[in-house]
Amino acid sequence: MHDHGVDAPALLVWLEAGALGRMMRESLWLYPSVEILHILGFALLLTAVLLFDLRVLGRQAHLAVDDLGHLLLPAAWVGFGLALPTGFLLLATQATAIGMQPVFWVKLGLIGLAGLNALLFHRGCLRHLYRWNRATPAPWRAQAVAVISIASWLGVLVSGRLIAYL
Repeated sequence: MHDHGVDAPALLVWLEAGALGRMMRESLWLYPSVEILHILGFALLLTAVLLFDLRVLGRQAHLAVDDLGHLLLPAAWVGFGLALPTGFLLLATQATAIGMQPVFWVKLGLIGLAGLNALLFHRGCLRHLYRWNRATPAPWRAQAVAVISIASWLGVLVSGRLIAYL
């Protein structure tokens, strides 16, 4: 546990002290199983995002962006759908200590940024996809969104790993 001289928010205390937190801490196989699922979910999400963003940045330009999106977006959602609840379960084990770490809040902020960035891409950049779907470079806005996406998701990866060590 980390003592920062500040009380943890009541929600985090409740989460850690509750049945979910106890179950995650006391079960021999539950924590490692959940952690493996969390890593697999995030790996699926990150792989799908990186492949799509690299295409937007001009790699493999012969592939149609919309075809690649139809293939990768469901995989990204499955990965996110696996990583989110398993991350919540992992948090429950030491919610007060984790919640007091600035790097945890950085991770959550980066997830929020990545989500807003994806929304911007889908609501803005894709409106004119027919102009750059295949073999034509993406407009600078779409490329900027792809760079922000890569940076934010890699930041989530790094900050998530740092939680265990800070």
